[in-house]
Amino acid sequence: MKRLWQIEWLKLKSYRTFWVFVGIFMLSTLIVYWTFDKFVQFGPANLGQVYQFPVAWYFVSYVSSWFTPFLTLLMINLVSNEISFRTLRQHVTDGMSPQEFLASKVILAIVISFGAMLFTFFTGLIIGITKGDLASSQNSFSMLDYLLRVFWNSFGLIASGIMLALIFKRSAISIMVFLAWYWLVEPILGRAWLHSAYAYFPLNSLEEFVPSPFNTDPPSFGIRYTSLSETLVALVYPFIFLGFSLRLLKTRDL
Repeated sequence: MKRLWQIEWLKLKSYRTFWVFVGIFMLSTLIVYWTFDKFVQFGPANLGQVYQFPVAWYFVSYVSSWFTPFLTLLMINLVSNEISFRTLRQHVTDGMSPQEFLASKVILAIVISFGAMLFTFFTGLIIGITKGDLASSQNSFSMLDYLLRVFWNSFGLIASGIMLALIFKRSAISIMVFLAWYWLVEPILGRAWLHSAYAYFPLNSLEEFVPSPFNTDPPSFGIRYTSLSETLVALVYPFIFLGFSLRLLKTRDL
């Protein structure tokens, strides 16, 4: 495991695109959460609660989940480049198995997702203390489990990016397919024809793993929870993505 991470880090530490995508994720989360009470308008709702502990952990996690797709685009770019520049083929020639190649990407996905979770924690803590009041809040850290949801939301979406990059091979095509899948195909199918099944769609289930505080029917704003069945589905999909990715690595000429 250590060797695989060292290989990934050698490729990443001087790769400007990696730092650009990570920076976009961090800066976007920071700015939007800081301005959430002014950036978002929802009727008479008291949006100042987004900075009050312990519910601040839920809201900062929700904001962070808006931008985890940038981390998916990053992974698509990384895997597609490995294929386009024949790096993957060279790894195989040098003796790396398909399982080891996928394991290296899974390790990277875990590190990125853990970093996203850690950054979300410090963003919530610092801004929450600045705009809220940690000292006077009871059970201030009682909702930290939402940070674990940020980790899984990020990991699951990144896993889908690995799969798409292996299917389509080219970065531009894989990115367009992901964006279409995430923002067009699932929302249109789910909201127009398959409303009862929408919560179980792959990317939507991962997005709703950190559920939106907004409800339109009836209009309301506050903490929402995913059902047990929706949670279980979101936990399973990343393994399906990675299982299909391993199959592609074993059966296709990459």
